[in-house]
Amino acid sequence: MTRTFFNNRGITVIGATVAAAVLGVTAVTAGILIAYANRAKLRAEAKVSVIDNESALSEVVVARMLKALSPSVGEGTCLDSSNFSTEFNNGTSAVPFPDPSVAVTLVTTGTLFNNLNPAKLPDGAPAWFSTAAASCNQSPKVPAANSSAGVYLFCVRISRSAEAIAKSSTNFLDSQIAFAQFRVELSSQTLPHQQKVFGIPGPNNSTLPAIPCADWRDAAKTPRDQRQIKASYRIFWKRSSDNQGYYQYMGSKILNVAEMRGV
Repeated sequence: MTRTFFNNRGITVIGATVAAAVLGVTAVTAGILIAYANRAKLRAEAKVSVIDNESALSEVVVARMLKALSPSVGEGTCLDSSNFSTEFNNGTSAVPFPDPSVAVTLVTTGTLFNNLNPAKLPDGAPAWFSTAAASCNQSPKVPAANSSAGVYLFCVRISRSAEAIAKSSTNFLDSQIAFAQFRVELSSQTLPHQQKVFGIPGPNNSTLPAIPCADWRDAAKTPRDQRQIKASYRIFWKRSSDNQGYYQYMGSKILNVAEMRGV
């Protein structure tokens, strides 16, 4: 025969045990849900911060490139492997970020982590972030010649002066590390949409992903008021003091050269 024992208040021992277990599970579940909610809130705030700044970043990067493609470099001369880094980071001609505390610097081989102490990617970074960082920590890839397709592949590092960084901020400008992969293509308003997406006819029945620099710089073939730049980018950043705060954002813009500031 099974006997049930009651305490002085009439609650069974089994009932009390079950109630405690339920409360424990409820507390753990609530804690997990709160943690997920806080993490989702941080992700949302981080995304808003990059959306607020992506236009400024892309315009600064493109404007610096165009500075080097200015007539002073020589009509028809493209940025090549020998002058890309020099012209992009040239302090006298580089277009500044709207926030003067922010520095945008071209990444060359081994320089991505220069603003970190120690100078390396933080331990525990997810694979997708580590892969992007390794890919970015290389020298730019630019057209081999004026007749080559006007496609530029490079990365920039975004950093902020230490005194301006808000330590608890989700803003990507306040990150422990922030960088962006860029693919910049020379284009024109006169190109049909299909050619802008799938490429343009090249020599010997080939298809080029962008207008050759020589043709883009030739005023007879591509007048300045018709010149465009297509910039596609992926922005990566890690929130300071947060081992799980790794983020990325993708975007693209087509910019009219005649409307660019500083060029």
